[in-house]
Amino acid sequence: LKHHLPDRFVATAGRQLAMVARKFHGHRAFSVVVPVPCGHSGRPDCLSYRLAEAVSAELDAAFVAALEPRLIRGSSHPKQSRHFRKPRVMTRVKGRVLVVDDVCTTGRHISLSVAALRDAGADASGLVWIGPR
Repeated sequence: LKHHLPDRFVATAGRQLAMVARKFHGHRAFSVVVPVPCGHSGRPDCLSYRLAEAVSAELDAAFVAALEPRLIRGSSHPKQSRHFRKPRVMTRVKGRVLVVDDVCTTGRHISLSVAALRDAGADASGLVWIGPR
């Protein structure tokens, strides 16, 4: 799925995430949507990036790729998560920020991304499409 991202799939998943964001935070809670940086998929338009674009359109919020991507080879296997570092903030964002990720296994990517934005002064919250039970 991560190598072939059908537009229809991304739009449907984006609507689902936007619905959850509205349910828990209200209809106009976020002014900016930021994707977790692309990494192991090896593509600059990874699923988290595409989902964040779709969510921003659904929420009528700005889309900002504020965190530096690290297009790397290797695995994002949970055993490797301890090696993940906080991403660098390339663009400072203001207002309520929703950080979007596609899959959460250990929570390390989303938590580091939210922390990086908070350290830069943003009021950031995270949301993932598929999360652990």
